[in-house]
Amino acid sequence: MRIDSHQHFWKYDPSKHSWINDEMSVIRKDFLPNDLSPILRSHNIDGTIAVQADETNQETELLLSLSEQFDFIKAVVGWIDLRSPAIIETISSFESNKKLAGFRCIMQGQPDEQYLKNDTFIKNVSMLSELNYTYDLLVYHDQLSSLIKMTEQLPDNKMILDHIGKPNIKGR
Repeated sequence: MRIDSHQHFWKYDPSKHSWINDEMSVIRKDFLPNDLSPILRSHNIDGTIAVQADETNQETELLLSLSEQFDFIKAVVGWIDLRSPAIIETISSFESNKKLAGFRCIMQGQPDEQYLKNDTFIKNVSMLSELNYTYDLLVYHDQLSSLIKMTEQLPDNKMILDHIGKPNIKGR
């Protein structure tokens, strides 16, 4: 089976998707499963994993709903507030969905204290391993040393480094 391991879907909203800057103007439009389906077929790709782009429970619910409608969405990486002390209740609300594979937060560019050195966050990420969820690591390359220190505290977790740590390719 050939899988596209990281796909975003959205109804473009300039305020919600402010990360889509002028250099990415080509993607300033809606992109939904019907847009992706013919591309997957033409390249003999069997499916994709839908990954959150917005930090809302509503987006996680939307991606899960799309995964029920489109068989080629094989799994979903959603968002939950992993800094919240009430995380158990939130995770429990998603337990029945078999396509939910994991979670991610947008840590890129955030001060280390927000995530990488936040004890509540690290404790909550560690709980994901007990529930057999993955955790996607979304950081910039200059955060990798702090990220490594955080992941060393989480030896049982299955983690995915998104975009290879967003290296500074333009700066070589």
